[in-house]
Formats: sequence, structure tokens, C-alpha cells
Amino acid sequence: MQRTLHVADVIDALRPGTAMPVTERIRLRVGLSTAARERREAMELLPDLHGAS
Repeated sequence: MQRTLHVADVIDALRPGTAMPVTERIRLRVGLSTAARERREAMELLPDLHGAS
């Protein structure tokens, strides 16, 4: 959740018409993909932790 919120904060802080540096865009994309992967892994664990019923 923290990664996603950080990306949102960085994007919200940009002024309209301001170009984001390529390295920052790459960093944010990596952060979002990492957050998505972690959430997917967590969702896959839920049935094991709670049971199939």
C-alpha cells in the first residue's frame, strides 16, 4: 500500500505540463509493478491461511 500511495503522491505533486524525468517514471513503474505483485501473492495466500470453505 505504501508503494502505491508514494506513486500517487509523486504524480499529484507534479505541476500541470511538467515532464517527469525518464528515470523517475521508470522508478515509479517498478514500484507499481512490485506493489501489484505483492498484492497478487497476498491474495494467493488467503485461501491457504483461511481455508477453502
